[in-house]
Amino acid sequence: MNISVIQMNSTDSEDRNLEICGNLITQAVSEGADLISLPETFHWIGPEEEKPLHCSPVPGTVSEFLSSRASQHGVYIHGGSILEKTKDPSVCANTTLFFSPDGTLQASYRKIHLFDAEINGTQYRESDVVVPGREPASTTLNSLIYGFSICYDLRFPELYRELSLQGADIIFCPAAFTQTTGQAHWETLVRARAIENQVFMIAAAQAGTDVTGKAYYGNSMIVDPWGTILVRMDGKEEGCATVEINPESIQEVRKNLPVLKHRKL
Repeated sequence: MNISVIQMNSTDSEDRNLEICGNLITQAVSEGADLISLPETFHWIGPEEEKPLHCSPVPGTVSEFLSSRASQHGVYIHGGSILEKTKDPSVCANTTLFFSPDGTLQASYRKIHLFDAEINGTQYRESDVVVPGREPASTTLNSLIYGFSICYDLRFPELYRELSLQGADIIFCPAAFTQTTGQAHWETLVRARAIENQVFMIAAAQAGTDVTGKAYYGNSMIVDPWGTILVRMDGKEEGCATVEINPESIQEVRKNLPVLKHRKL
């Protein structure tokens, strides 16, 4: 299977972002992608307090965009995450949507862990405008189980272990890691989650600087169950990277180093 990660520098113009994303999906298809993964909130990034104004219902404009691209190209599309409209107009959800090649919404997941932190004097308060999800989520594709996570979830290994215990073979982590936290922790955490759970990690990310001046780390990557980085993008440019993965390597690693079977707790 060929998997592509798309890296974006999303802005506060949804029209612009969807156009760029559509072009990059087409590029990934031209590179032979069977499955394409997008970054966190690929359709809009702007001031935190404006998020509820730019959320989209499901079905809605953004989900229909993803559905149509999946069916147009006959590929699986993991929609990174979108700002999903909720019943409360003052808040939204940070939601992954996963589409089949016929355009069907196959699975969804709402981000559980919300990013409330202070980085170099800048406050991040995702929980002010985003409601958390409650349950892990996964889906099955060609006998492989795909688990979902989003950005800050990466720092909570218990979520990944739960997905692993549910049989996950491949786990997505679309992200918008800050430049500071990304430089310090992104590669280490992505590789650790792959190694300790013996899964492929598919980590598409935001790059560059947004309209508020916040800088993102980029470095979208795909990591195999041994912790090897199969493909990695730089920290600034929009684009896509495609690599062929070997699903048989999952069972090979688990057979030779059966750490999941050796768990005591």
